Amino acid sequence: DGEWDYEPSIHSSSCHGTAGAHSDFTALLRGTDSRVGIAVLGKPGPGVNNVIHGLVDYLNLHQRAIPGTLVCIAMGIAGLTGGHSFELNAETLALYCNQGGCDLLGQSEPGDLKTLGDFAACAKTVIEKKLDGLVIWGGRNVHA
Repeated sequence: DGEWDYEPSIHSSSCHGTAGAHSDFTALLRGTDSRVGIAVLGKPGPGVNNVIHGLVDYLNLHQRAIPGTLVCIAMGIAGLTGGHSFELNAETLALYCNQGGCDLLGQSEPGDLKTLGDFAACAKTVIEKKLDGLVIWGGRNVHA
């Protein structure tokens, strides 16, 4: 029927290492418009806006046939469960480069994710936003 089979991968990253990394992350360099989401869970950490900048740079490498898109999930768990997001553009990003805090995205505490329904709502957002990957910024308590 010409329907596109969509199967997102989830990549988790923190200042304490990585967990659950997709085995073929370089697939994002292929000739499709890759869509990667980012959400901040837990306390804001130094450098979060620079990580966002690095993701935008990666998604727009000159080796890519088609540039990718960074989808910012607003307010952490609230954005993941409610589908609140925006696509980041260069003008907005420039205002936050080298700035501390989480003013660009906002954040929530990992404890806000309480029920299986919350996890299902997060998965629904990933699917509806057609994300190829999801970066979760947070410390070890977020990834436990």
